[in-house]
Amino acid sequence: KNFRIALNADLFYRDVLNIASPLLLNKEFDSDGKTIVIKDLDLYGNGDKFVIKVATTGSLEGVFYLTGKPGFDPRTNIFSVSDVDFDMQTRSLLLKSANWFLHGVIKSKIQEKLNMDLTQRLEQSREMARKAIAQVQLADHVILKGNIKTLQLSDVMVQKDKISIQICTEGESAVVFQ
Repeated sequence: KNFRIALNADLFYRDVLNIASPLLLNKEFDSDGKTIVIKDLDLYGNGDKFVIKVATTGSLEGVFYLTGKPGFDPRTNIFSVSDVDFDMQTRSLLLKSANWFLHGVIKSKIQEKLNMDLTQRLEQSREMARKAIAQVQLADHVILKGNIKTLQLSDVMVQKDKISIQICTEGESAVVFQ
């Protein structure tokens, strides 16, 4: 009568970039009277973090790497990036050449723009699942009826080209003979 299903939903970095790029690319960021413009942006996984590759022009030209830890808060349905910071090699370079950039606003702006509210997508997924199991013909005169009670996102796993988010759903089902 009751069921529970756990599966992974994939959030590809290219989709995150499609959302974040218009908010970050070709925008000016000021810090200590200096200005940089983000000309290119890329994301990929590395261990339990993902890497944010940023190419800039302006007061500081070059390619820099930041790392961040993805997370999901099931109470608010917010996918977020925490602990965004320059990787060790970039940090070392910036300490010598552009300390102002190291402690500027760029880290917090990137972190802010990578946070996403997934409430609408979660509701769409719940509705698709509800329709899929509402009434399924198993055989002549045998119908499976189902209802999704809860659908929650939980654990987050970083991969090379995507982030996998575990989805758990609970519901009720019944077999009806007609």
